[in-house]
Amino acid sequence: MKILYSFAIFCLLFSCQEKQNQTIVVSKPTVSNDSVVLLIDAKWKFSTPSYSTKNHAVMSNWDEWRQLLLLLESKPAQSVHAYKAKIEEVYKQVELLENSIPEGYNNKAVLSRINLLKTHSSQLDMYMELTHLPHKELTNLIGLMQKDIVSIVLQFEEVHTKKSIPKEENEPTKIIVDTDRKATLNAWE
Repeated sequence: MKILYSFAIFCLLFSCQEKQNQTIVVSKPTVSNDSVVLLIDAKWKFSTPSYSTKNHAVMSNWDEWRQLLLLLESKPAQSVHAYKAKIEEVYKQVELLENSIPEGYNNKAVLSRINLLKTHSSQLDMYMELTHLPHKELTNLIGLMQKDIVSIVLQFEEVHTKKSIPKEENEPTKIIVDTDRKATLNAWE
């Protein structure tokens, strides 16, 4: 009887091991690069953001910005190679923005938004170098770049609004706070 039970357990364990060794290969349905290009082409809808009258002169005189918008507005041919070349051009143009911000608008907020656009265009360039293009990531990054451009324009509006606030006569240009005098050592209490 013991031999029969041990034989049954041995058969069960042996049969379970065979099933574990068998691997089922399930391939994901892959999307061809041509259909990814069609998806990118449908998402590639960059338009010039509207400027207020107060910022129109500043934005229209910023040559690197105008060239970037012209690059983004023109769609390349519907091929992987054309989009790779276009995205490389866009990335190079975004790199030029950082060093050519108009005077008076070169602050941390504007610079951080330009760096965000630079990061997204760099990621887009990186994804385009892959053999199998990930369509979700690419279309997501294009949408993020569209938001980044609007964000830069809105930040220019905010900088201009802050500049237009009148200062009082005795108001200092910078408020200096001496944190050393206000600091207390409460670590031992």
